[in-house]
Amino acid sequence: MKYILFGLIAIVLISGCVQNSVTNTCAKEGGLIGSAPNASTSCCEGLTGISMQTSAELVPMDSLYCTKCGDGICKEPENKYNCPKDCNITNTTPATVQESNVYNIEISDYKFVPDDVTIKKGTTVVWTNVDPVSHTVSSSLLSKTSGKIESGGSWNYTFNTTGTWNYYCAYHWDKGKITVE
Repeated sequence: MKYILFGLIAIVLISGCVQNSVTNTCAKEGGLIGSAPNASTSCCEGLTGISMQTSAELVPMDSLYCTKCGDGICKEPENKYNCPKDCNITNTTPATVQESNVYNIEISDYKFVPDDVTIKKGTTVVWTNVDPVSHTVSSSLLSKTSGKIESGGSWNYTFNTTGTWNYYCAYHWDKGKITVE
């Protein structure tokens, strides 16, 4: 009887190990990771986990789709909210040099508009968030970053050195570039 009990315990432990090894495999393109039933713990190599977000409203991030977000091709389940780098048409032509001492950039529809600008040294750039969600203006090259910019809020930075500054939103994938002449 004792050996039968040990045998049953061994079978249960072995089946648990087999089940865990199955659920710990990576998720292929279109697969889920996270807390959903039968979800894997990570995306396979070359894939990125994106949210199931389909509108400007934030959604819980307990499960993510595995996609090739960032490959330049927008395909389901990617959309402008969960993979804007593939699904947003951005202005690729830099804005002309701004002569004024203030330049305004709008954060709208999860992107910086315009996203590539050239300004004169000493110009103050004002980022205004018109999206219904918070954004940031972040860069390792700036001496300070915005922190959270609430909907309707703004943040400014004065560029006193020539060069090129790439920046991004720490909450989303929107990116921008400022060239100072």
